Amino acid sequence: MSEGAKKEKAVAEKITDDTIKSKWDKLRYNIRSVVLMLRSYEPNDTEHTLDTLRVRIPSASFENLPENYFREIFEGLLELYIWFFVYEDVFSGCGRQWRGSIFKHFQVMRQEAMESEKDAKKIAELALWLSEGSETVTSQLDKELQQPMADDFAESIFAMFQPHPKSIHQDQIKEVIGVVVCDATELVMMFMSSKALFLPTWPRRELFNRDLLGTDFDNDHLPCNESKAKYVETRPALIKYGNADGEKHDVHVILCKSARLYF
Repeated sequence: MSEGAKKEKAVAEKITDDTIKSKWDKLRYNIRSVVLMLRSYEPNDTEHTLDTLRVRIPSASFENLPENYFREIFEGLLELYIWFFVYEDVFSGCGRQWRGSIFKHFQVMRQEAMESEKDAKKIAELALWLSEGSETVTSQLDKELQQPMADDFAESIFAMFQPHPKSIHQDQIKEVIGVVVCDATELVMMFMSSKALFLPTWPRRELFNRDLLGTDFDNDHLPCNESKAKYVETRPALIKYGNADGEKHDVHVILCKSARLYF
């Protein structure tokens, strides 16, 4: 075993569910902080703001919203917009911090396997294979590109506000989003090195609808909510299949809940 592989193995053995949940909670805190830092600024006109949101949230809409709670719902969509950035550019390997496409291919394989494979033994074999390849995959990371990637994304957020946030606030927000990118990347490294399978996912997907109950979400309700028919899903869930020993991949737990804002 190479020195690099030994190091990866040692790190993996120290990773616990609590370690991962703590890192996830830090992500939640910093993403929410970005939303709150923008609270003193007014969104741009509706169409312009929607055009930006729909780059990552195609279904974003302000139609038939309770006017008195527009800001709260906009902030829910903004939080979702940031989580989609983390999900796509970091978790799914689409961001430019990843050199080449090896990492992205690994993530696609992981997702497709969990959606189509029913044999726990085969899933365990895949998890082992992925963990053994984690050293090669994570070597594709270019840390020098993390902050520029965060800065570019932050600019898309600023475009939703008129006037744009003050320079000092822009710098602060870019710094926090840079931390978000680094923390999310560290989480991915933890996922890759484990013999368990960790899947950040959106519970509305058909695969998980049969598994997740109303109690499996962190729910928040605006005072205008009556029917619970409308909601914004503001962050993904983190689901774990199997354990660190590479066993019981037919069993899953919701390590971190998704969140819904009902209106």
